[in-house]
Amino acid sequence: MFSPLIKYKKGIIVSIIAILLIALMGFTYQGQLELDYLDNIFSVVTVPVQDFISSINNNLNSFVMFLVNIRDLSQENQVLSEKLTEYENLELENKELKEENERLRELLDFQEREEHDLIPAKVVGRDPNTWNQLIVINKGEAHGIREEMPVVTDDGLVGRTTSVSRNRSQVLLLLDPGSALSSIVQRSRVSGITEGIGDNSGVLQLINLPKDEDVEIDDVIITSGQGPIFPKGLKIGEIKEIEEEALGFTKRAIIQPAVNFNKLEEVFIIEE
Repeated sequence: MFSPLIKYKKGIIVSIIAILLIALMGFTYQGQLELDYLDNIFSVVTVPVQDFISSINNNLNSFVMFLVNIRDLSQENQVLSEKLTEYENLELENKELKEENERLRELLDFQEREEHDLIPAKVVGRDPNTWNQLIVINKGEAHGIREEMPVVTDDGLVGRTTSVSRNRSQVLLLLDPGSALSSIVQRSRVSGITEGIGDNSGVLQLINLPKDEDVEIDDVIITSGQGPIFPKGLKIGEIKEIEEEALGFTKRAIIQPAVNFNKLEEVFIIEE
């Protein structure tokens, strides 16, 4: 009597379980759809923000690296600049040493072939106000220097010593009008007085020449040896111009000095 009911009861239970499973699956699927939808919304909102932040971070890193590279390049440039300056200074020093060595060789050769006893000295001072009149040398009484001693270079006559201290001496240059001395034309033996003009022109003049004396352009002028200071035969310079003086009875010759007075560095004092 109860067996058909029991049989239907089992079928009903199985049906209920199936319905429940289907319903559960439906809820689960719908929940998943809702989660996927929320996830999509979240992604739409957050991904651009994340990309923007990532872009800023990358740009910031790139900028930091740029600054680091700039700093490194600046430091490297500073080092290279310092090295270049050092090399340039060394090159200048080397050039100066070579030029000084050449000058000293020439001076030594001059000293060896010169018949006079010579005391070498360096020019250590010049007054801008007396640039063409006076120089100071690094030798004095302690080195045998006295007043009124001739001063020369391998090119020719420079002047004479005036004021002398223990380790320094002043030299009055030929360019000073007070340095007048007796001189002669080497070729013709015509005599005259050579003196500085005193106008900062850097030239000398040979004066008291009779109008008809044998004097020509490029004639060499030397010391005559007349007088207590300068020995005979020291080169003074060469005639570059001849002018007739005002009254027409005499003439004068403009002399280009043998010595470049603007480049004096080493000189010799003649002892005898």
